[in-house]
Amino acid sequence: MTIYPIRQFDDGTQLINWSTEQPRDDHKPNGWATPGRIEDFIKPFQNWRFNWLDVPDLIAGAEFILEYPMGDRAQPPDVIIKKVEELTGGEPFERLKDINDPTELVAISENYKTTAGYSLEKVSRQS
Repeated sequence: MTIYPIRQFDDGTQLINWSTEQPRDDHKPNGWATPGRIEDFIKPFQNWRFNWLDVPDLIAGAEFILEYPMGDRAQPPDVIIKKVEELTGGEPFERLKDINDPTELVAISENYKTTAGYSLEKVSRQS
């Protein structure tokens, strides 16, 4: 969870933005700014109460909640990190190309570009 102030008001209160990222098995295609539901993500945070911040209260007090798609879901850097961990068992190595086929890394990277909309073809069409 990331929490940060956006604006300080004269009365001492603040406008706060917060975001969470959670892997889900039941993810569905969604657009930008799809209305979110607290019950879909509150469970990991339900006991996050500190002397200076009550996270469930912060979430419950939100004016609105939006759900954003993770364009890089199951793609770099996570896929590459998991692959390296599998191949090395967490042991040190000197060069990535010594433990993994470089063409596989390129394929993962190209797939990410396409999924996230960063491919040369997609970017060229937008300009």
